[in-house]
Amino acid sequence: MALSQKVENINFGENINFYGVVQDSAIRLVTPTVGVEPTPIGSLTPAVTETPLATPTQETLPSPSPSEFSTPTPSFTPDASPESTSTPFPSPLPFPMPDSTSTPTPDPDSTSTPTPTPTPIPTPSVSPSPSDTEAPSRPECLVTTDRTDTMISLSWSASTDNVGVKGYYIYRDGVKLDVSVTEPCFTDEGLTENTTYRYYVTAYDEAGNESERSTELVVMTLANNITGLNAVVNVDGSILVSWNQVARAAAYELMIDEYESVCIYDTSYLHTGLLPNTRHTYRVRVRYAGNDYGAWSEKKVVFSFPGKPLDVGADIIDDNSVRIFWNQVQGISKYNVYRDGELIAAEVKAVEFTDTGLTAGRDYEYEVRAVSGDSESVENQRVIVNTGTGSISANTVLNENRVYKSFNLKSRIINLNGYRFKVEGDLVQSGGTLDVNGGRLEVTGNYTISGSSYLEMTEEEDYVLVRGDFETRSDNNHENKLTAGTLEVKGNFTRKAGVSANFKASGTHRVVLSGEKQQTIDFSSTNIQQFNILENKNTSGKELIFKNSYNAKIFINNTSGLSPMTVEYHDWNLTGNEVINGDLYIKGKTLNLAGKTLKVNGNLIQTGGTLDVNGGRLEVEGNYTISGSSYLKMTEEEDYVLVRGDFETRSNYGHENKLTAGTLEVKGNFTQKIGVSANFKASWTHKVVLSGTERRL
Repeated sequence: MALSQKVENINFGENINFYGVVQDSAIRLVTPTVGVEPTPIGSLTPAVTETPLATPTQETLPSPSPSEFSTPTPSFTPDASPESTSTPFPSPLPFPMPDSTSTPTPDPDSTSTPTPTPTPIPTPSVSPSPSDTEAPSRPECLVTTDRTDTMISLSWSASTDNVGVKGYYIYRDGVKLDVSVTEPCFTDEGLTENTTYRYYVTAYDEAGNESERSTELVVMTLANNITGLNAVVNVDGSILVSWNQVARAAAYELMIDEYESVCIYDTSYLHTGLLPNTRHTYRVRVRYAGNDYGAWSEKKVVFSFPGKPLDVGADIIDDNSVRIFWNQVQGISKYNVYRDGELIAAEVKAVEFTDTGLTAGRDYEYEVRAVSGDSESVENQRVIVNTGTGSISANTVLNENRVYKSFNLKSRIINLNGYRFKVEGDLVQSGGTLDVNGGRLEVTGNYTISGSSYLEMTEEEDYVLVRGDFETRSDNNHENKLTAGTLEVKGNFTRKAGVSANFKASGTHRVVLSGEKQQTIDFSSTNIQQFNILENKNTSGKELIFKNSYNAKIFINNTSGLSPMTVEYHDWNLTGNEVINGDLYIKGKTLNLAGKTLKVNGNLIQTGGTLDVNGGRLEVEGNYTISGSSYLKMTEEEDYVLVRGDFETRSNYGHENKLTAGTLEVKGNFTQKIGVSANFKASWTHKVVLSGTERRL
């Protein structure tokens, strides 16, 4: 019969896997007799001849008729002797048939030795061992062996177990990590820099018993930069400076008092040899391999022991006498005054002392010491006074306040280091660097900067007061030199040609004009030079005079008016209502009213740039003329422009989407001339109102 279903569990030998039979195929099983090997499949022929067996007698299966197959059935021709009984076998099979070894059928006439029946060997009975319930010992001595900004390595003492420790579980911040650890060490990677992690470890055995927790270990990954700078003041007068370790740091650079640079291979430094009650500053940065450097840390400011109990100052009376004064110390009623180390006034009960008989042009050091009982206390401070013209011959870091009749800085660096530096006459700087560094510079006369000079103001505490005129014509670029602090000037402010950007303030730097007379700002080359924040606090009642173009990032005007103005190289965003007593010229950049009112008591001539009303109000007493590369922008409903004279535009720029809201009121003539198409193309809710009282064209 034809087989058309799946056939399973047929064993053709070790190397044959029979998965099934395809429909319309046939299978014939052959059981050969002794000494007969099956004929290879390729030798099958369509006709099958069967020879009956004489001994033993065996039923011969009928051979299926050819009609039962869809293809001719090949024949199987066994060897002549002995004869075999066969079952038709299909050809071809869907898989190859390997050579097979047939099981021989013994000849009943032959003499053979019976094969003994093997005796089964009994399997010994094994009694189950008792279950392991004992946990390993607790891991001890959990420590950190290495760490970076993203990795922490741990190690601990190996645990023991009655059977054997299989491994360890690692817990980070209370959560078991999905890691396989078989040795008493582990490296945790992919961490966040400068972050604290908590670890503990347990051991476990083959039975799953888990030990008690190890002690918890708290570890912080290293930072990528300096994040913690500390300074501890010691009673012996030294200061211990320390900071955090940084990943991959080769060394550290410590800047002391903004003057002395020290290379350090550790994370601390002991600063010794200091005077009592002196101010010191520190900042540090990382040095990597290849001499690459990280960013500077924040500055740390401290005073050496015992602190800063006294603040001693001085006023010059004349060339031969000075007045020394100081603040009252709580619980102290008497003070000793020293000059150049010699006691000149004992147990002074007042908080001032006048010294005479001085020589002009010489530095005198005065020290005031508080007297407690019968002895001097640790509260003391100094001041240096020169009733003539002072100067320096070497780089100088102040450790006290100083007062000079006048001062010439020709070279070197003078670092105020948080102290007061007072010049009762003129300060003339023709070279060198004056670094305010958290201190206060007071110049009663004029302050002039020229030549190869720097004025450095980079700390928020920096303060410079010039009661006269301030003028700079330095040959050095001042970008990044004027980034913080306040420069207050009561006279005129002048910047003359020296080098490009010899006054270019940025950051939070502020210039305050606070004179009692009318003040003038005179900047040559305003395209690069600029104020950062300019504040007008003049009390004369007169407008501030800009002799050149407006040149401030931010302008705060606390007076009632301004002189004629020009906007060209710097944007002007109003911070309050303004009145210009004269004409206003817009040649470039943007004048943004920013919701404020600008009144021009003259004409408005715009030859470039943008006037953005931006919710504000513009009033022009004269004419408003627009030409060149100019925009008038009115896009807010609150925008209002009033021109009491004539309005004329011949802008070279199209104004699509520039005049979409607000009101333009013109009392004079309204003129649009050829500039570019659509140089006055209003839309949406923009409105033009002609409200003149006379006939207009």
